[in-house]
Amino acid sequence: MSSRKKRRIFTWKNKRNLPAWLPWTVARIIGLLHRTLRIRYSDPTGVIDSGAPWPAIFLFWHNRILFTPGCFPKEMRRRVAVLISGSRDGQYAADFAHQVGLSVVRGSSSRGGTRALRELKRTLEGGTAIAIPVDGPRGPRYEIQPGAAFLSQMCGCPIIPITLNAPSRWELRSWDKAQIPKPFSRAELHVGEPFELPPDCARDREKAAAFLKARMMSDTDDLRKGAGPEAE
Repeated sequence: MSSRKKRRIFTWKNKRNLPAWLPWTVARIIGLLHRTLRIRYSDPTGVIDSGAPWPAIFLFWHNRILFTPGCFPKEMRRRVAVLISGSRDGQYAADFAHQVGLSVVRGSSSRGGTRALRELKRTLEGGTAIAIPVDGPRGPRYEIQPGAAFLSQMCGCPIIPITLNAPSRWELRSWDKAQIPKPFSRAELHVGEPFELPPDCARDREKAAAFLKARMMSDTDDLRKGAGPEAE
């Protein structure tokens, strides 16, 4: 048997699609690991208990995308759609999102952005909340992309920042340093108070992005257990 034929044995027929079982398996593994975490909730306005205005725009960091959904009840997840890139890698994330009970809107600032904004607007008008990884899909890490601010102003929906902090964790070698909390460790979920962008941010994208970043970073803690601050 030639080396070319040997290589094909270990190659999926369609490189653009992961095996159907893989997102299911990843979701189950993450779910099992999530159950071992000791999570402290900081939710002063009772968003998780439906005490927040609805629909809303939830913001979170891209590097916390794997474990943040599991912090919310299934009933709430069914009423949320997450924005995911229209790229091939985004398809993997979309398959995972479906496995954890979220709806999906495909698109980003670099691929299908206009169409995605229209669909996000229709989704909000239909009563479903939106979750946006505000520094995705390509970063830089912790740098706000303009879509969330524009969408909030266009639809008049409140913004709710969400941050899951895990001092004891692993980090992947990705652009966002994706975080995986270690089993049986402590983590803290911060659900911020709903807010709207101030009027002076309406026509200034840089000011709007700076305002959103300040609100997000106020609850973001990247200090490792027993270590000093990370260099940004």
